[in-house]
Amino acid sequence: MIKKTSIVTTCLIASALLSSCGGGGSTEPKGLTHYLAQDGAPRLPADFRNDEWVHLGTWSVAPAEGQKVHQQHNTYAERSAVEAYQKTGTWPDGSTLVKELVDVTPETMNTGFVAGGGKISGYFVMVKSAKTPIKDTPHWGDGWYGSQFGATDRTKNVSTGWNSCRACHDPVKSTDWVFVDGYPMLER
Repeated sequence: MIKKTSIVTTCLIASALLSSCGGGGSTEPKGLTHYLAQDGAPRLPADFRNDEWVHLGTWSVAPAEGQKVHQQHNTYAERSAVEAYQKTGTWPDGSTLVKELVDVTPETMNTGFVAGGGKISGYFVMVKSAKTPIKDTPHWGDGWYGSQFGATDRTKNVSTGWNSCRACHDPVKSTDWVFVDGYPMLER
């Protein structure tokens, strides 16, 4: 009986220690350990639509003002990163954001003029790393790693580096390079 009790007690103590250290289901963003390749280019997470991720929102994109929407950009982030951002207003290291580009077809329906249904044409991925940059990689700058993937090969990064990301993100430098105003859940 003593042996059985001490085994149970040991298991309970180990379980408590693991959960207090984060071993029982980490709430930290996984980007730096799971989604960052050795060359510093973020990989496209295969699991960005599971329950550990949040759909931040969708941007509808037209080629120019007054023209029809031709693409939608669905943006996802790890739930733990979103929760940290909501509390602090900053993205913790390891935060990973995925933007999925979907080509859409505008058409008139009973509900009105809509743009939807379409096929995926590519992805952008950003991984936050203000404190631990991989040296000598063109994919890191301003505290983020960036990459781009086509629709057919989700493993091949076609980005030339962070500077190609920065060109579009420059207007949101003050919000840590993320278009937070397009995502109501990130309002502070």
